[in-house]
Amino acid sequence: MRSALLPIAAWLGVLQSLAPPTSAPDQAMRLVGIASMLGSLTVLVYRLGTWRQQMENTRHNVGEQVNVFRTEMTACFDRIERRLDRLEDCCQSSCHSEGAQRACHPEGAQRVCHPEGAQRPKDRLL
Repeated sequence: MRSALLPIAAWLGVLQSLAPPTSAPDQAMRLVGIASMLGSLTVLVYRLGTWRQQMENTRHNVGEQVNVFRTEMTACFDRIERRLDRLEDCCQSSCHSEGAQRACHPEGAQRVCHPEGAQRPKDRLL
């Protein structure tokens, strides 16, 4: 309430200094009405500016957090990719032996090992 009264009082002072001096109560009430409207507008603009600044700060903070999350997830996905590559290499090396060929690929099952030198398709989900 006090923060709204200060701009109203300031605007009332400005309007009184600009208006011709009259003693009519109608003129005084008109000045108080205009001053209260201008004071409310001043408070509204101030609060809008504060809200906009808070939104910019929030956007900046969220952007930083998203970048940190992406960096962490990239590292995790890289570790998972390396583990899958090791598992695939292990599977390929064990599947290439004659006795293990039947155990790895029962009859009718498709072989999922990639040919030598071929890379596994990456970024399938993107």
